[in-house]
Amino acid sequence: MKLAWLGVILIGGVLLIFLLRAKNIYESFKEKKEGFTSLQTHEQDIVLSACPVNTVSFVDDGGRTMCCEEKLVGGKCPIKPICSLSESVAGSPTCGDWYAAVLDKKGAMKCPPSMPNYYESSNGAGCTAGKRTPSGTGPLNTTDKFCKLYTSETDDITKVDSCTNVKYFETSPCFTRSFNDTHKSFSVWRSDLPPVIYCSRFDTATLTPSSCITNDSFIRIVDYWVAKFNPTFTNWKTDSTGWGSSWKMNFCSAVQRVNMDRNLSMAELEKLKIF
Repeated sequence: MKLAWLGVILIGGVLLIFLLRAKNIYESFKEKKEGFTSLQTHEQDIVLSACPVNTVSFVDDGGRTMCCEEKLVGGKCPIKPICSLSESVAGSPTCGDWYAAVLDKKGAMKCPPSMPNYYESSNGAGCTAGKRTPSGTGPLNTTDKFCKLYTSETDDITKVDSCTNVKYFETSPCFTRSFNDTHKSFSVWRSDLPPVIYCSRFDTATLTPSSCITNDSFIRIVDYWVAKFNPTFTNWKTDSTGWGSSWKMNFCSAVQRVNMDRNLSMAELEKLKIF
């Protein structure tokens, strides 16, 4: 038996058992069903009282304070002003709307669906479910859910409150199709490893409970563990074919096919490659 296979079985077994018995589940990330609800957007939450950084202010012919990205010529902007500190005018938005658009563009690929409003300051950046402060530097209300955009790659992948992990959690389904009464939550096996997604479901028709780990989150944590701590175990996916059906039933793809779709027997699962 290969050393790599033994190593992965050992850590996989310990981690799986710990997960299935763990009580330290992060309920704050719990979802009753797959999918997302509509949440509040930033609607006019940014209100600037001064021109954005790296712009200069001037007063136009209508007495409005405008902001220009170029050096003023004769007290006027040689190009179209980027925004107005008064009302929007001549195609220039208010500076609040302009900066909100800048923040939204930055957060478009970073923020999770439930926390779409990006903010940033000298202390760091993140995303919130509610409105931002008028300056766009943080959540307006401390009670609103928010996540952090860590500058450290390690923190970004291991911290449960990182926006990367929250987005990963929200966009990762438990199964390939929707089932009623499906719940999922994040679980941390080790603080220096990525969290995994734990799913549970109670089938009211058959009175059968099911629990499993999403295949993708298991692959993510083991790949990270291998790359960071045990680079010799690169063949773990191939070796996992011999784990046996009872071990494979810890994973959501197997649970779905055996218990829900009912198109795979335990005997067939014994030989199935699931990663």
